[in-house]
Amino acid sequence: MDFDISYYSSLGGRQNNEDVVSVKHDEKSLLIIVADGLGGHADGEVASLTAVESMNKELIGNEPSVEALGQAVENANLAVLGKNDYSSMKTTVAALWLSKEMAVISTAGDTRVYCFRKGEIIFQSVDHSLSQLAVISGDITADEIRGHIDRNKLIRVLGVKENVNPDLNVLEAKSGDAFLLCSDGFWENIIEKDMIKTLSAAKRSDKWMTEMKLIVNSTANDDCDNNSAVAVILK
Repeated sequence: MDFDISYYSSLGGRQNNEDVVSVKHDEKSLLIIVADGLGGHADGEVASLTAVESMNKELIGNEPSVEALGQAVENANLAVLGKNDYSSMKTTVAALWLSKEMAVISTAGDTRVYCFRKGEIIFQSVDHSLSQLAVISGDITADEIRGHIDRNKLIRVLGVKENVNPDLNVLEAKSGDAFLLCSDGFWENIIEKDMIKTLSAAKRSDKWMTEMKLIVNSTANDDCDNNSAVAVILK
């Protein structure tokens, strides 16, 4: 599997970075995880790190599969719950597990995964938030999520109950496909049209990421949330 990858994680305007980015690869697969500990809750950074470490331990070295990834998210949820005897830590999670032929994707919360092919978004994960429910009910459009009053009210995250039931999807992986995993502090400051535009103008993932970060930094407020992203282009 040949790929070009770039990633970063920034404090933004906060004192602690509750985002965790993990990129692991071997001869069998590429495993990418982005987790965002919930702001305003105790030990959000511990929750996100706990989830990522649990998933890495379970998945690294194995062949990608829907069943394995779904179980790894459930086990990560239990790992976070196991620390909740002294705090109320919670976290989102987004994972992309790639082989030469297949992309397995799982999300819980509002950390997103996008897949781009031939200048179009062919996959975008669905947020588990009250604002996403408003889109589904027709009260707002998808473009209005970024400024919606309930955007940060999540209805599915790790660390709340024994079963998290993450979303699971499988895509065919093709040469030239691009993937973007990003926390809400990133995607709330860049629209999909600009993700596509910057990708079309870039030949490498680092160039694509640099151009997107310029937009995020120019749009974000001084007290903006932590923001993190991983950009992958399959060769």
